Amino acid sequence: MQLIPIKPDGSLVGGTEILTDEARDAIEATIGLYNNVGHAPPWIGYLVVVEGEWVGACAFKSTPQDKAVEIAYYTFPQHEDLGYATAMAQALITMAHATDPTLMILAQTLAEEGPSPHILRKLGFELAEEFEDPDDGLLWEWRLAPLSS
Repeated sequence: MQLIPIKPDGSLVGGTEILTDEARDAIEATIGLYNNVGHAPPWIGYLVVVEGEWVGACAFKSTPQDKAVEIAYYTFPQHEDLGYATAMAQALITMAHATDPTLMILAQTLAEEGPSPHILRKLGFELAEEFEDPDDGLLWEWRLAPLSS
């Protein structure tokens, strides 16, 4: 599995690849994220490729704030249930802790059991709170403790 950084103009680090519609949609969403929070590697978005095939996308939702950084990940539908979401989340965690081991890692999910809560528990996250988001409704926030303080 390889995380390919998405540049602010939507191009990919390492050159151009043949993109699927899902990959193009992920790039567009990432550009929207950059327009809101900026582009500051490694706290950016990535397309994920496995054996030459786009399987999903993942990102840091912003630069670290108050010693915490939030991650997000999405597996394209035809690649679900193959472990890619877990691998993407783990790759972001590893990258964040390699950059700053004192960071707490955050993630948000819908307030219901499903694949994402299962993945986050498997990776050591704990459910921290439930809150109402004006756009997404009831959400759960998950937290993974820093490696060191």
